Amino acid sequence: MRQGFSYLFGDTLLRLIRRAAAPNTPTPEVLAVDDFAFRRGARYGTILVDLERHQTVDLLPDRTAETLAHWLRQHPGVKVISRDRGGSYAEDGRPGAPDAPQIADRFHVSKNLAESLDQGLMREQRVLQAVAKRLHEPEPSQAPAPPPEQVVRRRPPRQLRDGAIRRERPAGSSLGLARRTSPPRQTDRRRHGRSSPGTHAHLDRAADALAVAGRHQSPSPQDVAYRAALLEQSSLIQQAQTLVSTFFRLVRQREGAALDPWLMAAEQRDIPELVGFVQGIRRDAAAVEAALRFEWSQGQTEGRVNQLKFVKRSMYGRGKLDLLRRLLSQPAS
Repeated sequence: MRQGFSYLFGDTLLRLIRRAAAPNTPTPEVLAVDDFAFRRGARYGTILVDLERHQTVDLLPDRTAETLAHWLRQHPGVKVISRDRGGSYAEDGRPGAPDAPQIADRFHVSKNLAESLDQGLMREQRVLQAVAKRLHEPEPSQAPAPPPEQVVRRRPPRQLRDGAIRRERPAGSSLGLARRTSPPRQTDRRRHGRSSPGTHAHLDRAADALAVAGRHQSPSPQDVAYRAALLEQSSLIQQAQTLVSTFFRLVRQREGAALDPWLMAAEQRDIPELVGFVQGIRRDAAAVEAALRFEWSQGQTEGRVNQLKFVKRSMYGRGKLDLLRRLLSQPAS
């Protein structure tokens, strides 16, 4: 009886929400665009967010160029469009708002560079292993034997393995948003040619030590020593470190005028992975340059997408598009 009452009450509440007057949402001047999944891998929609009012503006039934362009034509007045670096959204906004500059997301730009750095360091695996051994690993004859009660006879649970990896990383060695905080899946290691978890650990350690120079906080003594040893052993790593730290400084300080000189400098280096990164930036140069001039980013939009996911899960499949619009298009408190 209680279950039947709860079900009927829930349906009544949904009907009341649908009958309520839709909120009068003004057209945003700074619009963020991103996609979300109705069913992951099968069907996607588009979320529109007013970055100035911190408010979800609308949800679109798909993520096609025609649908977004139609919405923009029906809502004139958008002056800036923030988006991620996906190819579809790079063109979707132009027919509906041709004069609105598009801003690529700084997080994704930095993430793309971090991935390119990973790929370049794979060719220096012997250097990474030699430096790590020299600085951090005791000689086999000096390594004390573990007490009998500490000998691990079976593989520990994943949570314990991940925790141990995080504890072993020195303070300040993470790359923040542009670096992962947990080991990649085994398929990722195979895809990128990573031969073992040990190789993956060396790769992350080196990438972090190189990238920390481009962040605002001071590097740890361990990072300073590790980076100095890497630079001494590899000219490729020397060039990559200079380019990566300079680029992160451009992103952090939003120096848009310095982007093109950086791209030309990176193209002149013999690092194919970074040259590939530059080619991708040039295909979206106007939006990336705008990301280094404007304050807007997709961080707020990611939060709205997460809110949308939570609402959808809590409604157990009854969250249709019209209802989601009503629930999410409310002013932020």
